[in-house]
Amino acid sequence: MAKQINTTGGAKKVKPSTQPRRKLGRYVLLMCAVIAACVYFKPLAYIADVHIALPSVDFDDEVKINNVVIEGEFRYSSKQALQSDISALLAGDFVNLDLARMRAAMEAKPWYKSVRLARQWPATLKVEIEEELPIARWGERGFINRYGELVYVNELNALSSLPVLSGADEHAYDIARNYLLMSQLLNDAGLYISSLHVSANGAREIKFSSGFTLLLGGHMFSERLEKFLYLYQQQLGAQKERLAIVDLRYSNGVAVRWREETLGELASR
Repeated sequence: MAKQINTTGGAKKVKPSTQPRRKLGRYVLLMCAVIAACVYFKPLAYIADVHIALPSVDFDDEVKINNVVIEGEFRYSSKQALQSDISALLAGDFVNLDLARMRAAMEAKPWYKSVRLARQWPATLKVEIEEELPIARWGERGFINRYGELVYVNELNALSSLPVLSGADEHAYDIARNYLLMSQLLNDAGLYISSLHVSANGAREIKFSSGFTLLLGGHMFSERLEKFLYLYQQQLGAQKERLAIVDLRYSNGVAVRWREETLGELASR
């Protein structure tokens, strides 16, 4: 046991110093913390060293489009015609192809309502087409689509089964709407419109698929149409094969013209 000389002449016990032990403990704790930190951050250091290799592309080199994918329904236009239109517009390589210009040029075609274009890596062009859906022909110059818009086309053979509407071009939407409303009423009576002409004063001339013509004035249109339906269901419908013209342009009456009987029909009596 260490002794300390007392200047007073006596000896006394002195406790050993704890300072070295405290320093050793702090050192051990520090080393443990360093080891733990190394173990904890080792995965992060590993992840930081990972590199994802991407394919290198030299955009200075021209990439040719080698595939065109076409989606859509084609009822009136043809896929072959669309392919020809696309081929004529494929100016430029895959990367620098002007899709906006190409879409605008295609939507200017009468049969394409909307066009969506997209690139698909590595060299494919995807084309989605929404074709126009006609509801009626517009004279001999075009058709009216399902939005009531007038579209001009040169060839109408594909639309031969549709009814023909005519009138002033600026009233095409109203005439188409009028046709749809009348069709809902007349179809229930077994009458189907084959043509509708609206004159400048609003008078309507309707021809039915059964062969006779209905004349309606430009005034009190709804009331006159209701009058015709009543007369047709009560009397005229039973003789529809003989009807030529039903004229309701009169305010207080109806004029009916019958089909002329042929000589063969008269001789058979």
